[in-house]
Formats: sequence, structure tokens, C-alpha cells
Amino acid sequence: MSHPSSPATPEPASGWTRYATEPAGIVIMLLDGAMVAVSDAIQHSQAGRHAERREAVDKAVRIIESGLRPALVVSDGAEGRLSLDTLYEYISTRLALAGDKDQVRILEEVYGLLRGLRNAWKSAG
Repeated sequence: MSHPSSPATPEPASGWTRYATEPAGIVIMLLDGAMVAVSDAIQHSQAGRHAERREAVDKAVRIIESGLRPALVVSDGAEGRLSLDTLYEYISTRLALAGDKDQVRILEEVYGLLRGLRNAWKSAG
């Protein structure tokens, strides 16, 4: 077993690591990841790279469905959870439509929704 001061033991958490362990910080990081994926999907769509667009859309959906929606259980207030869950469901539905129809307009709408959510979490945090 390593002693806490041994070189094999990781240093205490950095500011970034502490931020990532706070519920709001985790949600913001997930939103950042979803925004990057949607931005990538927009770029791939505009360049005619349909397979890459689909992969980026799928990544955004996975972040929402496997990261953001399950994170709602740690949020305060049942009404807030229901509203966010409904919004996440709407975003996932819009992403599925954009992935199938190759509509940049829908991807831009989703990006705006994610940016608004991120800004709200950042302000609240």
C-alpha cells in the first residue's frame, strides 16, 4: 500500500478535478461535450461528410441520454427535474431528426438550447 506522500500516489485534486466532482461542474462538462459534438455535426453536415455527421449526432445523444438525463436525480426539486427531463427529451428527438434529415437548422437550434442550459448552470454554480 502506498503512503500518501509517496510518488506513486496522485497529488491532491487540482481545481479542475474539484470542479468536475461538483454536480453543477459535471453537468457543465457534459453540456460542453454535447455542444462540441453538435458543433462537429454542423461542420460535417456543411462539408457533406454524412457518416461523420451521424457519428457526432450519436455522440451528442449519448451524452444527453447517458449523462445529462441520469444526472437529474441529483438535482433539487421535482418540478425542475421534470422540466429538464422534458427539455433533454426534446433535444434528443431533434437530434435524431437532424441526424436522419441532415438539417443544419435543427442542429443550430439544439446548439442554442445547450448553450442556454450551460449558461444557466454556470450562472447558478
